[in-house]
Amino acid sequence: MSDYGLLSLLPPILTVILAIWTRNILFSLGLGVFTGSMILSGYNPFRATLDMIETRIFVQISVPSNIQIIFTMMAIGGFIRLLEISGGARAFARGMTRFIGNGARAQTSTWMAGLAIFFYGLRECADYRPAVSVHLCRAADLSGEARFYS
Repeated sequence: MSDYGLLSLLPPILTVILAIWTRNILFSLGLGVFTGSMILSGYNPFRATLDMIETRIFVQISVPSNIQIIFTMMAIGGFIRLLEISGGARAFARGMTRFIGNGARAQTSTWMAGLAIFFYGLRECADYRPAVSVHLCRAADLSGEARFYS
């Protein structure tokens, strides 16, 4: 394995700058991966394309946990699109404007929504607390928080 030094910073920096500039995440990620493949393949665009497809994209898509994430994101995206098309998101926003009349209430409602989501995740852990205590597992292990902190 060669030492690429500062050149190894080019793909992520390019990806972030393009994502901010174009506001198109998929295009930016694709170009970032292609740039990294170009560097690894000796700046040959044809070998870089083949490397990117065969050893980067297909390998990552075949991992079962990545497939689960892809399908979950597709389901969430489909549900959000359904809410947009049906007018549910607009009706919810219109209904909330009756309760949110100023900036302080807007910030408070955002804070309360964040707390609700947080405590909903804790409630799921609390349901399993007897099983956790018997097996001496941490509640964070069940909620998925442990993978972010370990």
